[in-house]
Amino acid sequence: MEYFWTNTVWYALLGLITIFELIIIFRKTKNVKFTLAFYLTVTGLTLAAEITLFFVFSAYDYYPKIIPSSYYDDELTGNLFSQFSASATALLVPIFNLSSYWIFIFAVAYGLIEELFLALGVYSHNWYRTWMTPLGMSALFWLVKKIYSVSIKKSSKLLHYLNIYFSLITLVVITICWGFILTGRQNFSRSLGKNPISSPYLVSDLYTTPIFISLMIMYFRKWKIYAKAIVITLFYIITYILGCLHIIYFYNIWWYLFFTTSLIFGAYFSIVLMDYLYKSEN
Repeated sequence: MEYFWTNTVWYALLGLITIFELIIIFRKTKNVKFTLAFYLTVTGLTLAAEITLFFVFSAYDYYPKIIPSSYYDDELTGNLFSQFSASATALLVPIFNLSSYWIFIFAVAYGLIEELFLALGVYSHNWYRTWMTPLGMSALFWLVKKIYSVSIKKSSKLLHYLNIYFSLITLVVITICWGFILTGRQNFSRSLGKNPISSPYLVSDLYTTPIFISLMIMYFRKWKIYAKAIVITLFYIITYILGCLHIIYFYNIWWYLFFTTSLIFGAYFSIVLMDYLYKSEN
């Protein structure tokens, strides 16, 4: 609790604003299931962009002090607060069919929040600058509105697949991959790129991408059980080989089985769930 009133409280307030926005959204929407699915997609989309800025290019740093014993895990937590908030605000735009005027207001508001966090010392820039935030947020809000307008008509299979894919970043990468890293009993290679601290998160994303795509093909193409069993067995073998090559680190063989099973079946059932939610009419 040492840093709660100096650092954590500001991220907690951001979280409360996010919850308030989501309450408004779900009271307004006529299709709760579809809206929930779309929110999970938008959070995955924003996190994909954030992975590039935060993990790859080290654009900025967060200091929520929620996990003060682990610098990078603490930064990751602050990042998640930020992206879930931005995604909720983005979803307000299509749900209420807001005009460009409101997009501008929301984008500027995020720029002001960023300046506040900088002044409070709970966030800092490396090469990134505040003026980039209103521009990026404007693009995000506009893009989300366009994607929503097409998705709600259910007229594009490709967009349906992309929506489900990005939702897996939220449902699987954050909860399972990053969750297992936080246990301290499993990790990914620290040798990818220049930053050994961010490397495990990048490797986890590279590792899950072909698995997600394969599972989606398996589900939507309605493969026979024997074909599914062969592919899933290959996932276990590949993951074991990656462990032998020290690309993935496991505490022991049981931890390897626990993680691999959780990831594969967690991802598959997430695909089934998201397909159901997106196809729901109310």
